Amino acid sequence: MDRKPNKDFDALKLKRKLSKQFSETYTNEKGLIDREKLKKEMEEFKKRKEGWKAKNDENN
Repeated sequence: MDRKPNKDFDALKLKRKLSKQFSETYTNEKGLIDREKLKKEMEEFKKRKEGWKAKNDENN
């Protein structure tokens, strides 16, 4: 009997995995979210995103 893929279940598994990765990466020793680390990561991402936009504008 073939099992039909359950998209909701797969999404839930992915959400749990990403949540665990987030917790491992951005929590401090007390188990609280390390806002400074998260803020720094967001700033770096914004800079990379601006770089991508500039690169796309050059190509167009």
